[in-house]
Amino acid sequence: MRVPLSRYSMAEVIVFGIMLSGASILAWLYVGVWLSVIFLGLLVFLLAFFRDPTRKVPQEPGLVVSPADGKIVEITQTDDCPLLPGKVLKIGIFMSVFNVHVNRAPAVGKVTMLEHVPGKFYNALRSKAGAVNESNNVLLNCPDVPGKRVLVKQIAGVLARRIVCGCKLAEQLARGQRFGMIKFGSRVEVYLKYSQELRVQVRQGEKVKAGSSVLLRYGKK
Repeated sequence: MRVPLSRYSMAEVIVFGIMLSGASILAWLYVGVWLSVIFLGLLVFLLAFFRDPTRKVPQEPGLVVSPADGKIVEITQTDDCPLLPGKVLKIGIFMSVFNVHVNRAPAVGKVTMLEHVPGKFYNALRSKAGAVNESNNVLLNCPDVPGKRVLVKQIAGVLARRIVCGCKLAEQLARGQRFGMIKFGSRVEVYLKYSQELRVQVRQGEKVKAGSSVLLRYGKK
């Protein structure tokens, strides 16, 4: 059976796959089965981490979907988002090493800004990680969404030391389209201009899946 792997992970899969496979064979021949099994276990974990399963993206109008797999750790209103001045709605998602790490566009939109921000590598579960950790900002112009703009912030964590952003400036993204990946545990935040039209569909602590879980609804009830 073919394992669906992210196109953003081919270098790691090839290099570490060869290393772990070779180490497993050598361990089997010269050390013992127990060590060979450990290396095979690490290989399985590597393939599982870089998996990229197909997702059924909801086509109903008036939806904002999750850009990441993980757990909702923050739903709040804030006025501390320089890229979206004024009152904004913020939803934070923590991605553990066991989650799929491919990121997807939360709504139909055109990429109007890409910004890499150097920073720290604090635990991504902490709220301050979004403000001080290394991150990548993807700002989308979404004509159908209240406020017109949606900011997706890819945030590095303690283990996540590489953020991949595969989209380009002025590229048009479809809802649920893959645009990047964060490697080895991280956090993703979504910011939208606050509007009473936005109706939150998730709760803190709830688990979500990129491209298929609905975070917000807007428009007619």
